[in-house]
Amino acid sequence: KHKDVLVYKNTLFRHNRFMNQWNYMTTTMSNRCIPKGIQDQAKFRVSFEEPSIQNLCQSLFHYAASRSADAIKRHLKFHTETLRQRVYSLDKVLRKKLSQNEHVTVMEEISKQVSKVNEDQAKVHEKKLQRDQDIGKNYVQWQPSHILKRKNRRILPKKKKTRIPSRKMARRSIRRTEETRETMDPTCPPPVINLSSSKVLTEGHFGIFRKGPKFVPTPPKADFSEFREDFGLWKNKLRWAYWHSTKIIEERIEEEMTIKDPELERAEKALIRSNGCQFMAPVNKNHALELFLHKLEVGIKEAKERSGSGDNLTAAERKALNEMKRWKDVIIRPFDKGVGFVVDDLSNYKSRVQSEIMNPATYQVVENPSIAISEIHARISNWSEEYKEDLSQELTDWMIDKNASFGYIYMNYKAHKPEKNYPGRFITSGCGSPTERISMWIEHHMSPLMNLLPYRLKDTTQFLKIIKSYSEEREEKENPPPIILVSWDIEAMYPNIDNDAGLQACRELFDERTFPIPSTDSLIEAIRITLEENIAEFDGLVVKQRSGTAMGPHHACSYADAAVDKIIDQKVMNDSNPMRHFIELWTRFRDDIFGVWTGSHEQLMEFHGWLNSLNPKLRFTINTSEDSIECLDVVVGVVGRGLSAAMCSGPSDTHACLLPASGRPARVCGSIPSSVMGRVAGGCSERGVGDGT
Repeated sequence: KHKDVLVYKNTLFRHNRFMNQWNYMTTTMSNRCIPKGIQDQAKFRVSFEEPSIQNLCQSLFHYAASRSADAIKRHLKFHTETLRQRVYSLDKVLRKKLSQNEHVTVMEEISKQVSKVNEDQAKVHEKKLQRDQDIGKNYVQWQPSHILKRKNRRILPKKKKTRIPSRKMARRSIRRTEETRETMDPTCPPPVINLSSSKVLTEGHFGIFRKGPKFVPTPPKADFSEFREDFGLWKNKLRWAYWHSTKIIEERIEEEMTIKDPELERAEKALIRSNGCQFMAPVNKNHALELFLHKLEVGIKEAKERSGSGDNLTAAERKALNEMKRWKDVIIRPFDKGVGFVVDDLSNYKSRVQSEIMNPATYQVVENPSIAISEIHARISNWSEEYKEDLSQELTDWMIDKNASFGYIYMNYKAHKPEKNYPGRFITSGCGSPTERISMWIEHHMSPLMNLLPYRLKDTTQFLKIIKSYSEEREEKENPPPIILVSWDIEAMYPNIDNDAGLQACRELFDERTFPIPSTDSLIEAIRITLEENIAEFDGLVVKQRSGTAMGPHHACSYADAAVDKIIDQKVMNDSNPMRHFIELWTRFRDDIFGVWTGSHEQLMEFHGWLNSLNPKLRFTINTSEDSIECLDVVVGVVGRGLSAAMCSGPSDTHACLLPASGRPARVCGSIPSSVMGRVAGGCSERGVGDGT
């Protein structure tokens, strides 16, 4: 053990020494300076007294010294990456040989020594940086030979040839036909809503926002030296992967002889995706792999940068884009629904989010954020220890993310509700949070059970099948009663779910499994942890959600579907409902409900009041029509005795598609028309609507 710790410590010190040296050289060269050691080797003075010859020779030596600095920098980066992967592998060995307490103690001692060494090296490098700047800025940036321009080159006029325009020229012509603010359809919503009091959007800003979030401006010229460096690292990773795959055959045979539960094995494969990705380096004897890498290397050496097709942004748009990069007091957020952006003052955005998270009924301020993550890790560890029969050792180790931090809260503007001053949808992202991995584990076991919920909609395709089946049933009836199309919306469903009822609904759902692995108790306790330990940060304030569930965790949608099915759907479609016989159809997608009502309008309003009385927190808004009504992304209408569905767009849908002038590959733009028409055809019950007729 002592030997392994010593090897790990020495390797870590070497890695930090290379990393600090690389940082020093990067900073020096970014300031157009050359390190003094390399600068001294480049000093040369010719015997000629002519100043022009002396300056020319000195500039040539400065150029050679700059290239030497580049080579040393690449060497340092390569060895830093190699040592970093070596540190990872040694740390993995230590975790196996040492207990958890011993490992923590050793890491703390080594980290203190490393911090002291880093501080000493930082002071030394700071003095070196000042020394290099005092010598002068002699670093010369490297330029590929095909970029250097030849002087006094005789250019002969070329004969014009008549030919068919190429695809590239066709894409250039399309760029000239883009819409402006004046030529845009007045019925189409604008691509940007300006709520800022300090910014005025020009035509250039409008053109940037109109192109959409997927548009790629013309990239700068490629740096082939950096590309070759990245290729070398990738090549070594492939060689390491093959070397390890052949080296640990005996370990694999031993693992195959160990009998594992199939459910645990499926969970490990689906969730733990980081195994085997921390390797890089040595050359092997696999001739096929070496031939493949050799062909790629030859192709990279012979590759030349393609001539650019010009900037795909106008001068005004490029100026507006550079100006937007410097905005500090303004925030740009996407539409909650549709493709578009909202520009708002940062102070207004922060005040709206803070007013929401300071609501004591929904959120609670965390008093000791410094120990909150460790407390959550301890609770997850106790849970995994209590239900260790349901978890493998790999899953138990994977559940605790050592690099976890707080989640973050953000807001998207509801551009489809301008009458309410564009309210916000508040989302708590669980990415990188302490409960992210246990949430992934819950969703892995919970998502297959969603098909057991009879009134839940999976997507638009399932909704269209239900509409078609209902229409066929009505066609078979002799005198079907008149119907009213109804849609309900549950206001703020996620934070208003009763968690006691939600946990009970999940328990009943898990009890319906044929093979109860893992146990229901372990899953319920895991869900309870994610509900009670959902901490997030906004503008330095750490809060914990007290009621309902956040929208960010992986299992949030499945949990909400199971809870609302028990709280609402089962009660509505139960025979104890006095108006059950008026409901011919009832389906729900998250917080959007579609129903067909056969009673009168007064009876419908009475049922709506009863629906709002089922749960004191869940409130419903209603929309009715006897002709047609919008639900999800389709409009459902009454046709004869049955129903029909057609594609529709929301009030904030700007109908924005990726422009061919984008810097993406041509095949991406070429696939857009067919995919869009397939989406339109799939959203219509009548096939003639989407087949081009």
